[in-house]
Amino acid sequence: MMGSAPVFHGLGNFASVTMALSEKQDNPERQAWARRRRLMFGFDPDPKFPMYPFHPDSRNTLIAVCDVDKNGPLRAGFLPCWINEDSQPEIHSRDETGARVAAYIERITREAGLKASFHWDGDQITFCRRN
Repeated sequence: MMGSAPVFHGLGNFASVTMALSEKQDNPERQAWARRRRLMFGFDPDPKFPMYPFHPDSRNTLIAVCDVDKNGPLRAGFLPCWINEDSQPEIHSRDETGARVAAYIERITREAGLKASFHWDGDQITFCRRN
């Protein structure tokens, strides 16, 4: 990776199916947290996805891929994934959804001021550090 190290965020999206964040429950403390969360983060979860009460952008996710050898990292990238209507992650390649997820990851990387470039390498995205 030429002296740089990949950092992956949002990898917990696969393990986030929960009703704990929904206001539709009997626990008053959790209901209060759901109301505070709305004020803090500025969104309402999509009611069509009660088991995935997170920001809609979090449905864009990935599986990290790192190739290493005895000398360290060689290549890093990801498989684009989408959390479907049943709150299940689906792996995508160079289809419309995969391209949309890849574009989202590239956009938020750029907006965060991180220097990386992305390109398709078969069915996965590979990235490298830009100077």
